[in-house]
Amino acid sequence: MKFFPLLFGLMGCFLAGCDSMPEGISTPFTPPQPVSRVFAADGRTTFAAAHAALADIGFGYAHGGPAQGRLEAMSGLQAGGAEGLNSARQFQLEATFSPAPEGGTQVDVLVHELVEDDSRQNPGMGTSKALRDSPIYDEFFRAIQNRLAAPHG
Repeated sequence: MKFFPLLFGLMGCFLAGCDSMPEGISTPFTPPQPVSRVFAADGRTTFAAAHAALADIGFGYAHGGPAQGRLEAMSGLQAGGAEGLNSARQFQLEATFSPAPEGGTQVDVLVHELVEDDSRQNPGMGTSKALRDSPIYDEFFRAIQNRLAAPHG
């Protein structure tokens, strides 16, 4: 019977410690949030610029459309690297398009890194990790802005 009060006391201390975790430790447990930018153009124009911008940053269109307000794209496959000679790496870009409250179109982007450690022994057995910080975000937004600013014709 003396075991239960001790168990509850230890559980209380453990749970109280969860609330006071430093942000550096708790950050890996929160899912990455999309990176957002607002462009001064309507949804269809912004989508068309984003679709064209994919080639500028080395991505290929996978699926989506202006009516769905979604765009998904994949980078080229990179073989080898730090994971080993038989490894493969690729990036997946997911973008959503919505009207911005102040006008224009808000573009929310999330980039995932897909890694397959040994593509010969375990094909299709890769991991996906959403990236919090990547130069791909800024490259994509810059390419959209450049496409929007380019003269049409």
